[in-house]
Amino acid sequence: MATVTSTVRASSVTAKRHSSSALRVATALAAGRHFKDIGLDSLAAIQLRDRLSTATGVRLSATIAFDHPTLAELTEHVRSALGDPTDGEPPTAQPAQAGGERFTAIYHRVIREQGPSAAMTLRYLASYGLPTFGAGHRAAHTPAPLRLATGRSYHQPVLIFLPGYLALHDPAPTGLGKALDGDYDLHMLAHPGFGTWPGAVPDSVATLVRLHAASVRELAGDRPFVLIGHSTGGGVAHAVAAGLTAEGTPPAAVILADAHHSAAGREDPRALALVAADRNRPAEMFDGVFSDAVMIAGGAYVRLFDGWAPEPSEVPTLLVRAVPTREMREIDPDGRWQPFWPGRHDVVDVPGDHYSMLTTDAAATADAIRAWLAGRA
Repeated sequence: MATVTSTVRASSVTAKRHSSSALRVATALAAGRHFKDIGLDSLAAIQLRDRLSTATGVRLSATIAFDHPTLAELTEHVRSALGDPTDGEPPTAQPAQAGGERFTAIYHRVIREQGPSAAMTLRYLASYGLPTFGAGHRAAHTPAPLRLATGRSYHQPVLIFLPGYLALHDPAPTGLGKALDGDYDLHMLAHPGFGTWPGAVPDSVATLVRLHAASVRELAGDRPFVLIGHSTGGGVAHAVAAGLTAEGTPPAAVILADAHHSAAGREDPRALALVAADRNRPAEMFDGVFSDAVMIAGGAYVRLFDGWAPEPSEVPTLLVRAVPTREMREIDPDGRWQPFWPGRHDVVDVPGDHYSMLTTDAAATADAIRAWLAGRA
């Protein structure tokens, strides 16, 4: 049977899904290159996790390739998870998902047959089964930050990205990171509960705010910082900004990337239109690619923010509005789908939709962020 090292190496190369580049990928990994540097995107990272879980019988985090970004680091992590400090043989492969039908597959059937509202309710109710933690235990549940870009000057503000919590794929905005690389330091703060199963989630918005505020202060040090919240992460960014302001360390600015003020609620039409995109995804993605842990944790955050509303803020704020998604246009071609945020803020429109603004259209989003921040310098 293959050793742990060869198992991890083979899974990493296969996850790229391009046989013509297998030799190039293997050579780059052997040289210590980071997975994201060889083009490992979020879907490939999840497939890598699933291959390793199947080969080893160990449950692994969906962000494992980003948390352990080189072949050596990933191999060491898998060895540790196996409880094997040597490069011996992994145990006989066991299914990573024991029992019957996956929750993700049930969700996909519900959203196709009963619609987004029923599917959202399913995630919401299932999340009651997750463990929770309070503010006193937040340090033990704080995910490590993920660096996505490196700036050219210490005097530039640090950009800190807070992702949405409804998407089923890896939320790391690697496209935006690439577009901003060389100009700004950009880090992502993942929300707790989206890794190993069952992941503990905060017991309140206040606990989440204190957890992220501590990470922000550690990342920024004595430098100015800007919070960027995408989708439902806009509410998180606003809440964290309010918490930091109350502590006397306000952000230089908050940027809301296609964030809608009422998208936290499970019956918000715009949120349901975004969730409706899951109807059109291939069934096999809900039976081995998407994670039960991610899906159910997202439901927990919907519960946390149910009924939440942004308080007035004096922090300079930019709302970056994307174009409507395909699902929004199908539901109501003439509907007012652009996001709305209360209070005083600037607005800029970008060509991408809710998803492409961070991927294929990330350059335009980055240009809008640069121009607005430069105007405030």
